[in-house]
Amino acid sequence: MPRPPAVVGVVFAGVGGQGVASAAEVLALAAIDRGLCAVVLETRGLAQRGGMITAHVRVGASDAVAPRSSLNDVHFLVGFEPAETARSARAFPRARVLSVGSPLLPGGLLPSAYPSASSLRRELEARPAQVLIVDTPKSIRVNIFGLGALAALGAAGADWATVEAVARRRFSREDMNDLAAGHAAIEQLQLVAAWNDQLSFEELDATRRPP
Repeated sequence: MPRPPAVVGVVFAGVGGQGVASAAEVLALAAIDRGLCAVVLETRGLAQRGGMITAHVRVGASDAVAPRSSLNDVHFLVGFEPAETARSARAFPRARVLSVGSPLLPGGLLPSAYPSASSLRRELEARPAQVLIVDTPKSIRVNIFGLGALAALGAAGADWATVEAVARRRFSREDMNDLAAGHAAIEQLQLVAAWNDQLSFEELDATRRPP
């Protein structure tokens, strides 16, 4: 069985106001609480006006973790808006994708210029890498819901107990309900086993031990 990489790359993608940076920070803090190293780098495009925003999280056992993810070392993409998820998925073709959230039409963009939801879904499902699309209630905060879903999958350092503990220090009681809803959505789909062979905290911990 091949050894896991020394660094796991996660990209969160969405639009301004969706809490992309907050989700990335919680994931990074959860990794640090487990004794790992983590760095976060944000990329914004008029984020305060509803433009695109991505946050790169790099988690590893060494303090020599580079802040920016390259084409081939993004292992997971968590998208909060379908068009931005598809855009980022094109940039990182090998990443496994977790897509939550509904379309958000940027200000000044005509509805006819926005891709249809069905076409975006078909594009994601045609990827060779694993894709999981989770329907999200419109009343829920997608960043927290998505973080809970990622934690339920046990992937990318998103250990549920650690993520929940960090989230309680940063989020309100209502937000914690959204985190739990994301976790429950994955459990109901019974997909955890399919992702448990991916890159988890336990595998990252193993990289710190001599072979």
